[in-house]
Amino acid sequence: MKRFIKKIQKSDQGTKTLWTWILTIALGSVVVLVWIAYLNLTVQKISFDGVINPPKEISFRDTFVAGVLAIRNQASQGARILNRENLFDIIIPQKDFVYDNLEKIKLVTLP
Repeated sequence: MKRFIKKIQKSDQGTKTLWTWILTIALGSVVVLVWIAYLNLTVQKISFDGVINPPKEISFRDTFVAGVLAIRNQASQGARILNRENLFDIIIPQKDFVYDNLEKIKLVTLP
């Protein structure tokens, strides 16, 4: 394993990029597979034994398509919110810097 890593370190930039992509995809796939296995262990399976007309099984494709459609609808709603015009009125109070009750300052002429 150390020789393999040293060989990649000594190779050109294209080979390093290729191996970076390969290892990233492989590790991402492992994470997704472990996550799916965890879900299969923790989520209870639903039994329709006592139901007269059990619903048809929903395939992974149906679930995936429903999720994509839901995300698309939410994204289009978000795009509408982002594209609308927002108007803000900033009201700055007028300042009057003239003070009435101040002592008069004596003028001093310089030599």
